[in-house]
Parts: sequence; C-alpha cells; structure tokens
Amino acid sequence: MSEVILLSEDRAFEAVKKKIYDTRGLDTRQYKDSYIKRRLATRMRATGVESYGEYLGVLNRNAEEFNPLLNALTINVTEFFRNPETYEAIEDVLKELILEKEKKGRNLIRIWSAGCSSGEEPYSIAILLSEILKDRLNDFNISIHATDVDNAILERAKVGEYKIETFKNIKKLYLTKYFTREEDSYIVKNDVKRFIKFKRHDLISEKKLGLFDAVLCRNVVIYFSKDLQERLYMHFYNSLVAGGYFIMGKTETLLGEAQSKFKPVNKSERIYQKPM
Repeated sequence: MSEVILLSEDRAFEAVKKKIYDTRGLDTRQYKDSYIKRRLATRMRATGVESYGEYLGVLNRNAEEFNPLLNALTINVTEFFRNPETYEAIEDVLKELILEKEKKGRNLIRIWSAGCSSGEEPYSIAILLSEILKDRLNDFNISIHATDVDNAILERAKVGEYKIETFKNIKKLYLTKYFTREEDSYIVKNDVKRFIKFKRHDLISEKKLGLFDAVLCRNVVIYFSKDLQERLYMHFYNSLVAGGYFIMGKTETLLGEAQSKFKPVNKSERIYQKPM
C-alpha cells in the first residue's frame, strides 16, 4: 500500500489541493472546502475511488485527470453576450479594428477566445462581426480560434445547440437571424459556425499561440495563482499583433509586467491594447 493511501482523509484532502496547485497553478484557497469536496466527489465517482488518498494516487498516475478536474472546479456561468455593457465596448473595439484593417488594405481578422467553454463567447463575437460588416462580411477573412482544455465541452460547442436560458442577454433579432429553433433548443446556423475553429489547448502547458488581433480570456485566470496569472497575461500580450486588443473578465485585475506593457482602452470593461 502506498504512502498516499495511508494518509488521514484530512491530510490527503490537503495533499490533493497542494497537488493541484503545484501541477496546474490553480490556487484553491479562494474556495470553501465544502465546495472543493463537492467538486472532488464528482471526479472521485468518475474514477472509481472512495477516498482522497486514492484520488491523489489517480492524479499521480494520470496527468490527463487534471483536465476534467479543473473543469469541475472552475465551472462558470456561460451565456450569449454575458455582461451586455462589456459587449457594447467589444463592439466598439471590433469597429476600430475593422477600420484599421481597411486603412491598411488588409482583410485578415484573427481572434482568440481562450477558455471558451461551451462556445457562447466565440459565437457572440462572430455574430457581432456579422452585424458590423453586414454585406461586407465576405470581404474579410475572419478566423476565431476558440480553445479550452476540456474535449467534452468543446464537442458540445461544435454542435452549437443551446437552451433558451443562455439567451437572456441576446437581442431577439439575433436569435431569429443566427439560430434555428429545434424544439426547446436553438442551434447556431452554419453562417456563424464557419468562422470558428474549436480546438483543445492547455493555456499552461502547451505551445503558445500568436498573431491575433484580439484575445479574449474572461473569468478564466481568476482561478490561478498570482504568479501564473502574471505569466499568462504576458503570454496574451505576446500573442497579440502590435495594436491588438486584450479583453479580460470584469472581476479580474491585470498583474505584473503586463500592467506596464498594455495601454488601457476601457478600464471599467477591462479592455487593453498592445501599443503599436
């Protein structure tokens, strides 16, 4: 029997939290222990173990278990056009971005939705671009990269089928124009889907992405340690082209070197720009 199994449940629980922090940088101290235990219980049932010591053994043996575990711990409310006032500011940013492209005679627009979850954010961005450009839409080569660590949730995003409760902030015009009604659900039309590439990507451990005109990472890094947040903010900075925009969650704060690198565009909506 391994040393892990011999730990008391209290010590094993603390060891699991430490393992999560050491391996993936997720600082669980902001959560109540009761919340963490409920989330751990779902993964313990899924992996067929009954104690924290046994689950620690699972994490030691199988690095892939961290992906569904982190997804369980960091479940966010996702919906179309979440925080409408933020999307109004994002619309202004997209208009400015398009204007700059037209001035320079360029038509490629690359946007990254990092930690896209079930896809509401990238689809919302695609709808905004469609509304802004209208009959000029096909004059531009639009590519929205939507990434997450959870393969299962990405598969759901690709299908693009959503219940009505995710649409409380969407304009009725958008709902009829960009979605097809299917019983009690709505499915994103292919005219919107065509702009989006869903792909599994681990922000922490995988190859860095780059050359984006805008990066959205909203309500994702808040779960990580301060040191990891600082590194990720610089990663996003380096992922942008000169003049590119970074959009973060309203409850998040820019930290570290990125504070002096980014230029504020809209502080209240947490929108920043990489200087030209």
